[in-house]
Amino acid sequence: VPPSPTTLTAKFILMTSNSTRILFILLLNLTGFVQMIAVRKPSKIRAVMKWNCSRAAFSSGW
Repeated sequence: VPPSPTTLTAKFILMTSNSTRILFILLLNLTGFVQMIAVRKPSKIRAVMKWNCSRAAFSSGW
């Protein structure tokens, strides 16, 4: 039986380093967040993305 996509994703996340895992989770959250906002306020997407990225970079210490 071939492994399910979720199993593969879980294995991939476990294999990768901590920073990559944080980035991956942030990316998933960001796409959902942007989709949520895109419905209501398309003009603010860029500002929110910039703010989120800088905040993420700051909190992970890059």
